[in-house]
Amino acid sequence: MKNFEQPTIKILKRLFNGKDETNIHISHLNLVDYEVIEMITNYKLSETHTRNQHFRDVVTLKFKKKE
Repeated sequence: MKNFEQPTIKILKRLFNGKDETNIHISHLNLVDYEVIEMITNYKLSETHTRNQHFRDVVTLKFKKKE
């Protein structure tokens, strides 16, 4: 079985708790396994954005249900 990186686990936990947005440090974006998230939760990445100039190293990932 594949070992999942911490950012993927964080996103999975939030989706299972009913939260469709997750803030993640930009350096962790490469560690997120989006295919696994889609397979397990039936959610897919719908948009990304940065918060503001004070938090420019943080990206918000928003997920939505696959149709």
